Amino acid sequence: MYRLENEIRNYAWGSRKVIADLLGRDDADRPEAELWLGAHPLGSSRIADCDGSPTLKHEIELDPDRHLGEAVHAEFPSRLPFLFKVLAADRPLSLQAHPNAARARAGFAAEEAAGIPIDDPMRSYRDSFDKPELFVALVPCEVLCGFREAAQAADILARLGISQLGPYIASLLTGRASDGLRVVVTTLLSLPSEAKANLAGQVIEECRRILGSDEPGPHARAYYWAVRLGEAYPGDIGVVMSLLLNLIELQPDQAIFQAPGMLHAYLHGAGLEAQANSDNTLRGGLTPKHVDVAELLKILDFEPAVDQIIEPIQIEDGEPCAGARTWRTPARSFALYDWNLDGTTKRELGTSGPSIVLCLHGEVTLMNSAGEMTLTKGESAYIASGEPQVSIHGTGRLSHVSVGQVPRSR
Repeated sequence: MYRLENEIRNYAWGSRKVIADLLGRDDADRPEAELWLGAHPLGSSRIADCDGSPTLKHEIELDPDRHLGEAVHAEFPSRLPFLFKVLAADRPLSLQAHPNAARARAGFAAEEAAGIPIDDPMRSYRDSFDKPELFVALVPCEVLCGFREAAQAADILARLGISQLGPYIASLLTGRASDGLRVVVTTLLSLPSEAKANLAGQVIEECRRILGSDEPGPHARAYYWAVRLGEAYPGDIGVVMSLLLNLIELQPDQAIFQAPGMLHAYLHGAGLEAQANSDNTLRGGLTPKHVDVAELLKILDFEPAVDQIIEPIQIEDGEPCAGARTWRTPARSFALYDWNLDGTTKRELGTSGPSIVLCLHGEVTLMNSAGEMTLTKGESAYIASGEPQVSIHGTGRLSHVSVGQVPRSR
C-alpha cells in the first residue's frame, strides 16, 4: 500500500472551493478543475512514502507484474488501465467526445508519423487509447450527454421560429434519427465562421424571447443553458448543438456513462470520474481550443441516447467487494466502488487487480498482513495487485477504483 500525492489540473472552468475543501485547504487562488489519481504520462500521482516521491507510473513500469498482476499486465502492458478523478466545474466544459480503441490507435499513429509534438494545441490524440468514463455526482449536477431523440430535437428548434433552421428540422424528421442528426451536426460544424456566429446569435435571441414569455414551455431549461453558453462563448456554433443533446440533471450518487463517441459537456457541479487511462478528447465547440471537425465526425455516435442515468447497486455477501455500492458499466478498464463505513464492520476490498482508494470524509484504516494505513478526508492510497488482501474499517466514506467488469448483484 502506498500513500499518494496527486496532481491538480488548473483549467479555467474549475472551482476554487471543491478540491481545496476536500484537501483541507482554504479556497484556491485560481480555479482547480480536476484532481488526478493515477499514472497517466501527463499527470501521474507520486508515492509519498518513498524517497524522492517517485511517480506511480515509474514504479509500475519497473515491476508491472507485481503492480498489475499477470492477467492485467497481459491485457494492459505495463500501464495502469484506469485514471481516477475528482471533477469540479463552476463553468461549463467544452462539447467533447472520446474515440474508441481502434480510432485512438490510428489517430495517435498518424499524428506521431506527422511529427506533431505531443503538447501541440492542434493535436487531437495525446495517447493511443480509448477513453470511456463514468461520472458519479457528489452534488446536484447538470450535464449535456448524447443526442436527443430526433423528433424532440426538431421540436426544440422549431419553437425558436428561425427560418434558417427549417432544413435542419426537416432532416431531423426524415428517415433514421441517426442519419438526420449526422446531417445536422455535419452541416453546423461545416458552416463558415460568420454564418456560425450569425446563427448562434439568432438562436440566443430567440431563446431569450421564449424564456421571457408567460409560458416558456417544456424545454425552458435547454433554452436557459443555450443562453448561458452563448454568453460564455459568443458566436460559437456549440450553442446550437447543445439543443440537440440530452440535458440531464443528476442528484448525488447518480451517474452517467460516457461511451466512446458520445458527445457531452459537464455544465456545473462536482463528482467522481472513473475512466480509462487516457487523455484523448476531441472537441465540438464551446471552447477557444482546437476543434478538429473532420476527426470529430469520424468518431461521433449519432444514435439517440436514452435512459442514461445509472443508479448505484448494493453488492451482496458472497460477491467481490461485498458491502460496497457500485455502478454497472460495460468498461473493462475500470470499475468504481463506494464504501460507507459505520465503524462496526470490517470489510474486504475484494478486488484482484491494482486499486486506488480516496477517503471522501471521516477516517478509514486499510489493513493487511504487511501493515496498515489510515486515511482521512482527501487522502488517498494505491494498492498493488501483489499486495496481500486488504480489509478496511472505520467511520467514513471511501471511494475505490479498480480494474474489471462490475460484479453482478443478486
